[in-house]
Amino acid sequence: MMLQLFSHQFPRIKLYLLSSFEIISLKHSFSLDFLAIFSLKRNYDASALLPSVRSLALCLLNMHTLLLQMERKHCCE
Repeated sequence: MMLQLFSHQFPRIKLYLLSSFEIISLKHSFSLDFLAIFSLKRNYDASALLPSVRSLALCLLNMHTLLLQMERKHCCE
């Protein structure tokens, strides 16, 4: 019932399932961010977050590209 109401309110939203590799990549990126933020040995250098933020951005870009490809496959069938 709730799902039907939700789909009427937002008809263009679709559900995409991520592969296990993408989920693991996201978990790894987030854990690197949290380690960099909460590490006791961190010297509060802003560049400490750059590698994990960069990897997260690349992961999200790859997922976005994959979702676009999936959309093309479904709309052209």
